Amino acid sequence: MTQPYTVEVLIVEDEATIRELFVTTLEHYFPGIGIDVAVDGAEAIAKMSAGCRPELILTNLVMPNLDGEQLLRWVRIERPGTPVVAVSAIRTNAAFDGYLGKPVELGELLACIGRWLPEWQPSDLSQPTLGSTFG
Repeated sequence: MTQPYTVEVLIVEDEATIRELFVTTLEHYFPGIGIDVAVDGAEAIAKMSAGCRPELILTNLVMPNLDGEQLLRWVRIERPGTPVVAVSAIRTNAAFDGYLGKPVELGELLACIGRWLPEWQPSDLSQPTLGSTFG
């Protein structure tokens, strides 16, 4: 059995380019932040069942195998108290802890991290190297 490990953010996104942009952006503005990724809800659940303990989950809604709403239901039962933020171009009535619309506004992403992980403050705001939106 794998030992439990904590990451600050678990990114659940089926599109590789968007997943990589999230990782690159978070690593740029929050150096040292712990990040794990999953391609869909099923992989996210497998990682959490194997020991991953995210402090925040950012998830797409529409994904193959297991979508964001199904992942949310699992997290509410198995990892209560873990905030789950939907990242999608479509709206949902599901009780996510937050919502980031696609394309994602950089300021909204930074504010989301600051809200759920207040110990992490963005660095290097004077020289943004990434676009103001992505996804």
